[in-house]
Amino acid sequence: MCETILTDKEIPCELELCYSADEVLDNYIQGKPADLLILDIMLGAENGISFARQLREHGDDTSIILISSSDSFLLDGYSIQPVYFLLKPFSREDLEKAILTDLERKRRNKKIMIKCDQKQVLLPLDSILYVEVMDHALTIYTHSGNYVTRSTLAQLLEMLPTNQFCRCHNSYAVNLARVTSLSRSSGITLDCSITLPVGRKYYEQFQQNFIHFINRT
Repeated sequence: MCETILTDKEIPCELELCYSADEVLDNYIQGKPADLLILDIMLGAENGISFARQLREHGDDTSIILISSSDSFLLDGYSIQPVYFLLKPFSREDLEKAILTDLERKRRNKKIMIKCDQKQVLLPLDSILYVEVMDHALTIYTHSGNYVTRSTLAQLLEMLPTNQFCRCHNSYAVNLARVTSLSRSSGITLDCSITLPVGRKYYEQFQQNFIHFINRT
């Protein structure tokens, strides 16, 4: 169901099924932490809440969706701050709501999750300078490096806050917080001294969005 939900939403993902808490811990030890754990409270002889509490005590803030056949665990379960609590039996719609709740929370927390080099990468929105699409590959430019992902510019912009990111060209979108000047003739200048073109059909809308952004901040 997770795979179907994320595929239908065109959200790149890498899923792994673990049969015990030890398997999850092994992934962490091997440097493969999860962005989201969908965790049954009853893990055979183990307790999912106790396992999640161990993660929290070690400073891990991985998003967790808890699953249980009984609401008697509800109060105890929320002590580990799960994103969602699913009561069995649950529907695909219930699971979809839980997953999208986590994605929306990450978005509110000013981060975006992308797939880069076969792994999920969580990028702070404020670190993004601009985005460029070329030859069916999309590159996200940040202060710390560049990240290439297989996506369209339109798909990425749907994941970004419209009051902060704006398309300025068929091939470019810009973080408005990084813009220092705008001109029809010379284009857009960023605070890192990079200059980008602004397409004729995008100029007026970009100018309006930039003014609104300045007034809001």
